[in-house]
Amino acid sequence: MGALFAILFLGFLFVIGVIGIAVGVVGLIVCGKRKKAGELSGRILTVVFAIVLSIGFVIALIPVGFFSLIVIVNSVPLDGFVETDIVIEENGYQDTRFTADGVVYEVLDFQIYDSDAISEPIFTYKTAGFLKGSQCGNYYAVENYQGFNLVSDEFGLLFSPVEERNRIIAYYTDLENLCGYYDDWDDREFKLSDDENEAVLDFLDTDIASLTQEHCALDGAEDFEIKLICKDGLVYVESYWFLIFNDVLYYVCDSDFAEEGIRYTLVKLPIDVAEPLLNIHNKS
Repeated sequence: MGALFAILFLGFLFVIGVIGIAVGVVGLIVCGKRKKAGELSGRILTVVFAIVLSIGFVIALIPVGFFSLIVIVNSVPLDGFVETDIVIEENGYQDTRFTADGVVYEVLDFQIYDSDAISEPIFTYKTAGFLKGSQCGNYYAVENYQGFNLVSDEFGLLFSPVEERNRIIAYYTDLENLCGYYDDWDDREFKLSDDENEAVLDFLDTDIASLTQEHCALDGAEDFEIKLICKDGLVYVESYWFLIFNDVLYYVCDSDFAEEGIRYTLVKLPIDVAEPLLNIHNKS
């Protein structure tokens, strides 16, 4: 509704401006004839119509300038865009699957953790249609020690050729290739030691589905996260959210907003699983 009002208002300004320009031009022509005839009113009205013409021009320039800016912004690619030799076959940005140079790429279940690994742009995507230049972009090569054919978009979403996808997923879901990172979303984030990683593995071995779920809103609980990242620091795989309330550790299965605050779906962890994780949290 606001956009429609703005368009109508700018259209109104343009019409007023054009009328002002037309009145000013016609008036100056008439005044020019009167000046030639030696009439004093012609000289005075010349100044008046010149002012009307100037005001009409300024008023008309406002919507013209605005719509010209819209055209430029939408027709010119964003900063950083590179025209590569390969344009994907699909129309516009694709977040699940695209085809480049005859190869089909599918999205993986992971994201880039180390943005420095994003290398040069290798594919281009374009959106067909009028004023779609700003909807052009790139997919980028991702450097990695495993030699995988990884591609990322500008948001860190990872893709691979379909025929390599299962092998890549198998590698990044193998716990031997992963390491845990602690994060309290405040001022502490660190890589876990081998012993601390064992605590995370014990948690992952826990049959969460067999434990009783609790639905409640906890006020004042501490929380932290354990993230699983590949050992070379390239790929973010998964994260697990924990709450501490009354010295009891809970795993957060889900959360939602309610009138009384955030409402959690929690699982109370067994002491033998919870204690090593609490030790990580309490680490100074």
